[in-house]
Amino acid sequence: MGALLICSGIALIVGLFSNRSHNFWPVLSGFLVAVAYLLIGYFFIRAPELGIFAIAAFIAGLFCVAGVIRLMSWYRQRSMKGSWLQLVIGVLDIVIAWIFLGATPMVSVTLVSTLVGIELIFSAASLFSFASLFVKQQ
Repeated sequence: MGALLICSGIALIVGLFSNRSHNFWPVLSGFLVAVAYLLIGYFFIRAPELGIFAIAAFIAGLFCVAGVIRLMSWYRQRSMKGSWLQLVIGVLDIVIAWIFLGATPMVSVTLVSTLVGIELIFSAASLFSFASLFVKQQ
């Protein structure tokens, strides 16, 4: 697992520099993700339990960022039908991030599978709700 993460980090860095655009933010965010892959891969090789905690912390960070983005999306689209699901998912994302950061490494394994499943169910409901807005009314 650690070697795959390190290879993924190296491939991402190579891909960023060979296909970089003139937009700073995508390159910076891609570089930060690549560094995270390298560090998590190193942690998995040196101490697997620390690697599990590092993955949980990385996922917590992703959930936190996703929660903030969904809350901003809800705020911009709050007058639209079904936008309340963006609010629910945003709050759920932030709660999941908080739970991940407070969990032990062994609990993190269970949390990853359970909470990601819950997140996917709510995301699917949100997508179906927004997709129904594009169906022609008869």
